[in-house]
Amino acid sequence: MGTCTCYRINAPELYTDELLSYIDDQKPGSLATWQGQIVPFGEWSDIFITIDGDDGSNSDMPAWAALVALCKQIDDHPEGLIWLSNL
Repeated sequence: MGTCTCYRINAPELYTDELLSYIDDQKPGSLATWQGQIVPFGEWSDIFITIDGDDGSNSDMPAWAALVALCKQIDDHPEGLIWLSNL
């Protein structure tokens, strides 16, 4: 059993119409979030994704470059889980 770094990022400014469309277009189970086709966008629209350097589980998402840049302020090679919230 190992450990994992969690980068908790509160960045409501990243929740653009483009990102919300990306979230809504994901197949069920392909993105860890409470927001989507059943639950409307709101303050509980957190997203959970993995990061490994410049790559990650959803590196095609609109806010990816900004998330990597924020994580690199903490680690040169960020690896772990990003918890993105919009509070």
